[in-house]
Amino acid sequence: MTLSPFFYSGVYMFNLSMFFLFMLLLSFGQSYSNSPGVTQAQEPMLAQESATELVTDQAPSPSMESEPIQEVESSAEESGSAAERLLTQGRIVIDEIIVRVNGVNLLRSELLMPRIVNEGRPFSLDEAILEELLFQRAGQMHMLPSTADIERHLVTFKIQNHLTELSDKEFENELKQHGFSLPMYKNQLGRMIAVENVKRAEISEKIVVTSQEVEDYYNKNPRYTKEQYHLKLRTIPVAKMAEKDVLLLPTDPYWEDLGWIEKKDVEKKFAAVFTMEKGQISEPIADGESNQFIMLVDKKERCLKTLNERYIEIERKLQQEKKETFVGTFEQELKEKATIVVLAPA
Repeated sequence: MTLSPFFYSGVYMFNLSMFFLFMLLLSFGQSYSNSPGVTQAQEPMLAQESATELVTDQAPSPSMESEPIQEVESSAEESGSAAERLLTQGRIVIDEIIVRVNGVNLLRSELLMPRIVNEGRPFSLDEAILEELLFQRAGQMHMLPSTADIERHLVTFKIQNHLTELSDKEFENELKQHGFSLPMYKNQLGRMIAVENVKRAEISEKIVVTSQEVEDYYNKNPRYTKEQYHLKLRTIPVAKMAEKDVLLLPTDPYWEDLGWIEKKDVEKKFAAVFTMEKGQISEPIADGESNQFIMLVDKKERCLKTLNERYIEIERKLQQEKKETFVGTFEQELKEKATIVVLAPA
């Protein structure tokens, strides 16, 4: 079988095209390897940096173009910081990924911002990871708050802090004094609501305090009422002491009612009340040009509090203890099941 000239011509043209393509790629490879922009030693470093840093390109300065970057040795001492290397290549670091929680990046800027659930202090790394895990759990359980939920909580916050008369602009100025913007505050408020929704749902059925538990706690932890005295004070000038029998009548309007005072708070000069009977008036107590008199209106002796008096208090205490225990266990389980990758020191 004889091949046509057209077929041969096609093979020749194909081989010629492949030759030029090979030469072009070879030329490009040599140009890339000699380029001052990236050295072979730098390539793996940049690949690693891209996993932990968010950068923005910037046009290189004339000095960058004229001076090639020296090859970076593999030792850590000569490599320098990631930020310095990026700046050298005409890039500026705008943020850094500190940790990745189930695929969600937590940035350094997020660790530095004030937090409303932490009294304005930034989160530690552990706190930030835990908050993110709980927020993710809220999403899985469909417990994320709506915009209306966040607005209701915001109104409640304003009422509780007497800020209802402030305009939105004035309110935002108040937030800025504490390091918050209004959008930031609403975002954190929404995350806080979501986290509390999850905790409440996960542990509500587990926090059951029986009457026997309350009684056991009561017997092991007795509490006593405080010894208190209801006192009145009358001050009479020395010049009027002759009229004291009239001035010291219990119905006299000039008696000063001191109210109930605990034993530890009674002034030393009035210590006589500890041995007085109800309705009794003390002997005169010199006070400059006047004399003072103390009347014991009533007193409460120290005695053991009853179970009925303490039942609600004890029940709430035991509930809180159980809540903390169950929440701690639940949070630990979330961490154990999560994929947490720390990419940079906090």
